[in-house]
Amino acid sequence: MSAPQSLSARVAAARNPDGRNTGVTIRPPRVLVLNPERAAHLPEPATAGQLPGLVERGVLHRLPEPAVLVYRVTSGAHQQTGVVVEVAVDDYREGRIRRHEATDHGRERQLAELTERSGVEQLPVTLAHQERPVLCELITRVAAGEPHVRVTREHEEHTVWIAHDTDTVRAVYDELAELAVLYIADGHHRLAAAERCAATTCSFTLAVLFPRDQLRILGYPRCVPRPAGTPAPVLLDQLARQPVVARLHELAPSDAIRPDHGSVSMYLEGRWYRLWLHQPHTVVPPPATVHPLSTVDTVLLDEAIIAPVLPEGKGNTPLSGRAGTAAIANWCDEHHAVGFLPSPPRVDQVMAVSDAGHVMPPKSTWFDPKAGHGLFLRQSAGDR
Repeated sequence: MSAPQSLSARVAAARNPDGRNTGVTIRPPRVLVLNPERAAHLPEPATAGQLPGLVERGVLHRLPEPAVLVYRVTSGAHQQTGVVVEVAVDDYREGRIRRHEATDHGRERQLAELTERSGVEQLPVTLAHQERPVLCELITRVAAGEPHVRVTREHEEHTVWIAHDTDTVRAVYDELAELAVLYIADGHHRLAAAERCAATTCSFTLAVLFPRDQLRILGYPRCVPRPAGTPAPVLLDQLARQPVVARLHELAPSDAIRPDHGSVSMYLEGRWYRLWLHQPHTVVPPPATVHPLSTVDTVLLDEAIIAPVLPEGKGNTPLSGRAGTAAIANWCDEHHAVGFLPSPPRVDQVMAVSDAGHVMPPKSTWFDPKAGHGLFLRQSAGDR
């Protein structure tokens, strides 16, 4: 499928005289969309050879070409609305699609092998972009109509609208062509796996783009085994004496346990505590002289608190970002552990780390809600 001519023209205009692309390359997605009434008949994982039969049986629908695919995820009072596209893997290689977390090469290889065996992508990478009011208005207009797909999974609603009139398609992709940089929110390993699978620099992969002001990050807890034979008062004293800790105090039962920026909540032997951190949180954005990682609570927790005091447990995250304080307390009680709940990074902090070319420790961000699996299927072979 070829992208609208206006998009192709803009991409060509964005190239320097040496041929180097200065903006991201985005094209309409060539995907099959799930029929929610037949979702139980979708195999896991689906393979490329099964796709024609799934279309024939009505499990999947072909997307009109070209089209705008608007996708909304709703979780409680929070919702985020974006557009499903294909992005060039070459943009990831050259730093126009930017990461903020390190990846595990074994996990990359595992995902790449799975994609190569199946020949199908079933989960888009979630990417953030700077706000564009005109793009937001266009997407809102599409989402005002009757949805083509609505699926409820685990208290989340996934809604899809499809627009294929020429004017809307051209206007949306003209706006997308103005994006210079994209930021990985969720899917670091999947995008790294797509790079492994790409045979040429013009390969593409499935993604959903959300404006940064609609994304939500939850705090990612750490549950760390306690040193044998170290009493709680001694451990508290060791933690309080770390240079990064400004003060440490116990929380009253009526206090909010979820921490503010610049602090970490901690669970130890049935009690919750608050650790206040020395760092430049008062200026947003921080001065240019401040290293972007030094403003991220999770980084300070891992490197300046857990590493020197509890070195065996750096980055230990048996629970997800959705874990409540009761789940953290229960896990720590059962495993003789100490629990830490840092305040989540702000999206602007994540972008600053990405722009500077740095990475946070693994499991530093839990973007929530996440894109739904199996709503969009893209055949990964022959995508040039």
